[in-house]
Amino acid sequence: MEAKTVLESGALWVDGEGLAVIRAVGNDRLTWLNALVTADVKDLTQGAARYALLLEKKGKITSDIIVLSTAAGLDLVVPGAVADAVGDVLEHHLIMEDVELSRPDVAIALLHGGASARVAEASGAPWGALDRTGLGGAIVVGESLADAKARAVAAGALVAPADVWARLRVERAVPLFGVDFDATHYPQEASLAEAAVSFSKGCYLGQEVAYMLQNRGQAKRHVVRLRLERPATPGDVVTAEGGAEVGVVTSAAEGLVDPAPFALAMVKRAHAERGARLAVAGAPAIVDPPA
Repeated sequence: MEAKTVLESGALWVDGEGLAVIRAVGNDRLTWLNALVTADVKDLTQGAARYALLLEKKGKITSDIIVLSTAAGLDLVVPGAVADAVGDVLEHHLIMEDVELSRPDVAIALLHGGASARVAEASGAPWGALDRTGLGGAIVVGESLADAKARAVAAGALVAPADVWARLRVERAVPLFGVDFDATHYPQEASLAEAAVSFSKGCYLGQEVAYMLQNRGQAKRHVVRLRLERPATPGDVVTAEGGAEVGVVTSAAEGLVDPAPFALAMVKRAHAERGARLAVAGAPAIVDPPA
């Protein structure tokens, strides 16, 4: 069965390679974490997940984090490359709270598609609903997911190789930490303010800068999805009419559902509006966010 068909009737199972878990346990884990990350997690119940960012005090992104509440505690899923740095920040902000941190050796999988919740439940592993693509989704975490994966496949999942996930995330404009944005960017530049930031909850690390940029300022650049006339390569220069350089391609792939060439690019604010006509490596491109 084709991956695009599975997205409608089942789910794509994507192994979380390159991800790591920091586990927080203790009576204060929710209130403590809520004062650190951008999303509101203070009322996160067992079996729920939320996408968030950890900012430094000047508002730039230390890492993105998936927060999953399980019977074992709060599993904070982060890119493995920055897990040590994230752990250091979290430890630094542990003072008198009843919270203990550990680094369990667990496996992680992400599900994408309309039946993700049903398939995740059928896997038998701890899971939470988490929709990064707008097509439905879930996250699954466990000591070993081999049996869980087999049960998920029996329930309608298709195990997707990395290239399939790459196609889907570019098509659905899901930026990747360390590829499309990094620690030099603000949430608004990564186009993650809507997906990962609460502007109504109490204080958290970097909140003042994030709030001011959202309500009284403007980010100088944004990650956008481009629909291309011909395939691009990361690093290709994005230009405006007249040839002025306005950005750079960070990811590129043929779409999974819509088999057109797409790219994610970091471009200057003036050229990030829907419908803006640009060029990538000299070929026409248009800013075209997913529906």
